[in-house]
Amino acid sequence: MTMLFPRFFATLFFALFLTLLAGCGQKGPDVQYVEGIVTIDGKPVEAATVNFAPLVESSDLSGTLLGMGRTDVHGKYTLSTNRGSIVGGGTTVGEYKVSIVKKEVTNAPTEPLLGGQSWVPKFLYHVPKVFEDARTSPLTVEIVRGKNVFHFALKSDGTFEITK
Repeated sequence: MTMLFPRFFATLFFALFLTLLAGCGQKGPDVQYVEGIVTIDGKPVEAATVNFAPLVESSDLSGTLLGMGRTDVHGKYTLSTNRGSIVGGGTTVGEYKVSIVKKEVTNAPTEPLLGGQSWVPKFLYHVPKVFEDARTSPLTVEIVRGKNVFHFALKSDGTFEITK
């Protein structure tokens, strides 16, 4: 019985030490909150994917990170990063190209394809195609420390306005 108490306290102390040690390491990237609203011709865009691609890519957690969000029924998005942050956490400080995509397949096959058959999807774009790819999108923003709000007022003709 006397050996049981010291062993119990030693085990308890060791478990506490490991718990504290785990909390002392790197907690992931330093993300900043990012949100906004996407509209097209003045109307909210629901179920669009909003991507923030860093202008300068980083291979570690100290640089800019790719961020993504999805718009709700009111066109509102909240950004999340892809490495180590909480959902809705945002992304890291830096400059980003923004792509916004909402499209649907208009010619989906109704039956399975037979051997040798191929299918090329056709899309209906709810957001102009110019905004689809971060490499060619004209949308650029800079994330700063603190809360970041970017509203994207897109137009059917491919023009836009970004407000904070």
